[in-house]
Amino acid sequence: SRQAQSQQLLMELENQRKQRDVSERKVQQFHLAIEQRTKQAELARDTLSVRTEEQEVLERQAKDETERFTSLSKRCADLQQELSAETQALAQLDHQNILLKAEVPRRQQECDKKEEELKIVTNKVATLEAALEHQIVEIASLQKTKDAELAKLPGIQEEIKKRTQEIDDLRRKIELR
Repeated sequence: SRQAQSQQLLMELENQRKQRDVSERKVQQFHLAIEQRTKQAELARDTLSVRTEEQEVLERQAKDETERFTSLSKRCADLQQELSAETQALAQLDHQNILLKAEVPRRQQECDKKEEELKIVTNKVATLEAALEHQIVEIASLQKTKDAELAKLPGIQEEIKKRTQEIDDLRRKIELR
């Protein structure tokens, strides 16, 4: 039971470690996505500065690129928020991990205490079983004695009848005199 609880706690710790690893990978992916989006935004700005021909086309392209940059910036902000949330979740997982690690010795102590209690109860049961066996032996002995005494009873009853008859005979003789 103690081993099963310890094993369960270790499995929980492993699951949390795996969750933390997944969160860290997501954080890395977010960083890469931010870098990629930032590079894309910089590339868009460079494209705007290079194109100086045809003012109307440039203005439309500038407007389009500006909208795209705004969208990318918003996406960057969203990714930053997601990164912050994942970082917070990772901190919570670390905290839970610390709490679970602190819980292991306490649970182990509880298991040890329960084992000691079980040993005490087992010893009491063994003592009671020995006492019960002794009582059974005594009862069997008393039963044998009782049976032996009951076996004598018909002879004693016969003796009493015989003595009663003798007493009755003596009374009659006394009455006859």
